[in-house]
Amino acid sequence: MRPTAESCLRNQTPILKVLLTHMNQQSLRVLELGSGTGQHSVFMARSLPNSIWQPTDLAECMAGIELWREAEGLENVLPPRVLNVDDCDHSVLPGSGFDAVFMANTLHFVCSDTANNFIRVAAMALREGGELFIYGPFNSAGSFTSEGNKRLHAWLQQRDPMSGIKDREWLFSQAALHGLALHREYNLPANNLMFVFQRH
Repeated sequence: MRPTAESCLRNQTPILKVLLTHMNQQSLRVLELGSGTGQHSVFMARSLPNSIWQPTDLAECMAGIELWREAEGLENVLPPRVLNVDDCDHSVLPGSGFDAVFMANTLHFVCSDTANNFIRVAAMALREGGELFIYGPFNSAGSFTSEGNKRLHAWLQQRDPMSGIKDREWLFSQAALHGLALHREYNLPANNLMFVFQRH
């Protein structure tokens, strides 16, 4: 049975609307970091037939991602690749010079060091002028933007005290350290945000 995350089902369409605004090239190579169940890979790739989508995640996620890929039978979704951002350099990346890197609901599930490594690896993978799309909940100046996000943060810390919702200001500073400049910001449903950074 294919793994299913209810949050993916809820947020796929709003995310896709943002991607469609930016991903309008004739040929587009997209690297997804932290693909999780694999649902986003097939959903986005189906609506972006001009893209070649490369899902990646830890080894334990490969089987579930492959189940989604096989079931959908999309030619523009490549076989998933194992990628641990905490142990990754150019030799480990599944190629380079990607036009876009996408990650959804990843940074709040990990510690700050791993979150920074997600950004570092994204910058390594992107071509000059390429875009990084980061979706998820973020705090503003150390404050929660909703009661729902406050409850989510408490739940995350119960399962892993090092994890939790990150500040948007922290994200901007880490992105800048890796040569990524904020290009656009979108407010999406359920107090989530989509940040679009560009590699310079």
